[in-house]
Amino acid sequence: MLSSDKFPDWSLFTERTVLVEIDILAPASEAGSMLQTYQTLLEAEKNATNEIRQRCIADLAQQAVLVASFSMALERHRQKLEEASLDKVYRSLRIEKDRQIEALQTAGLEIVIPQGKPFDEIASDVDVVAWKHHEDFSEEVVIEVIKPIIRYQGKIIHTGIVVMGAPKEKDPAGSL
Repeated sequence: MLSSDKFPDWSLFTERTVLVEIDILAPASEAGSMLQTYQTLLEAEKNATNEIRQRCIADLAQQAVLVASFSMALERHRQKLEEASLDKVYRSLRIEKDRQIEALQTAGLEIVIPQGKPFDEIASDVDVVAWKHHEDFSEEVVIEVIKPIIRYQGKIIHTGIVVMGAPKEKDPAGSL
């Protein structure tokens, strides 16, 4: 007869106390726990990446505001530069400005300078810092752009700052 035919006598064995309690989990439970841990880490990385992306977009918007301000200043002083025989300097600066704007547009930014636009068209896109009333104005229009409107993928990420012109108001008596 083989030894496998005889079962051991269990009474010969004594039970020992275990020093450390061990919980044995099912493999599916352990895999689920690991997946949950990795999901939490993945979510944290997504949040960190999104924060970095938002900071980069804000930095690009600030760069766009600076380039637009440079562009407006360049156009304001164009005649003076040409009168001073600095048309080559003006042209060189304009080309550099155009290259910067093109790079920002390639990154998905749109710079909108609302000069001359009616108030109704841009009201939700700008902050008005002043109103100038004069009889030369037939409607409410942007007469000065302090900061442009910046959009990223069609959404406004930086509101413009403007001065509006409007028709001179009539007093209640009907005179100007």
